[in-house]
Amino acid sequence: MDAVMNNLFLSKRLYDLLKVKCHPDRFIEPTQKEIATGIYQNITKYKTDYQQLLNIKEQVKEPVSYTHLRAHETLMNL
Repeated sequence: MDAVMNNLFLSKRLYDLLKVKCHPDRFIEPTQKEIATGIYQNITKYKTDYQQLLNIKEQVKEPVSYTHLRAHETLMNL
């Protein structure tokens, strides 16, 4: 039972990190927005599966290209 609770706890923290980092609304370019939408759907689908979230995290090491952020976003907001 401890392993399940630990998995859920770790999943929640990683899910929260990934959903912010990969949210499609952070991207302006349509191609990047489309890719981010697919990634975000997977993040939501596996939000309680820690191992799958780790796999997604490895796949999207740096999904944000800072040159494509909206004008009002800065590194401080990330």
